[in-house]
Amino acid sequence: MRPSTADVVDIYRARRTIEGGVLAGASPLHPGVDRMREAVERARSAADESDWAVVGTANMAFHAAIVLLADSARLQKVHGQLLAELRLAFLALGDAHGLHAPFLSRNARILELMVGDGPKAAADELERYLIDSERAVLGAYARLGRD
Repeated sequence: MRPSTADVVDIYRARRTIEGGVLAGASPLHPGVDRMREAVERARSAADESDWAVVGTANMAFHAAIVLLADSARLQKVHGQLLAELRLAFLALGDAHGLHAPFLSRNARILELMVGDGPKAAADELERYLIDSERAVLGAYARLGRD
């Protein structure tokens, strides 16, 4: 079942809390940062091939890698459920390119900030990113007349 507009708002609220909190308190030396990098590289390669479904999968892997930084199986489980619900919303919109293309470089920017400027700067950028992503999904819902 496709998430409602209220569900999307709640999913993003939870994501900002979980992902932002994890990223702000993480070490740039954590092995999960390598997983973030791998996801960015996979997304770039897929974008070069115009394979937007793979870009979307790599995007989800990037955000899952952020949560890996907490070393918490419980947070990973909860976050995985959120991403599964969000994937249903993305599929209902049917525009993988439009949804993921604007955020491709922003994932790389979050990674760059994490490694260069530190977790607080990365978490601040992630907050802006997630707000923009939520607005994009809700705008697409509105254009399609979804509740």
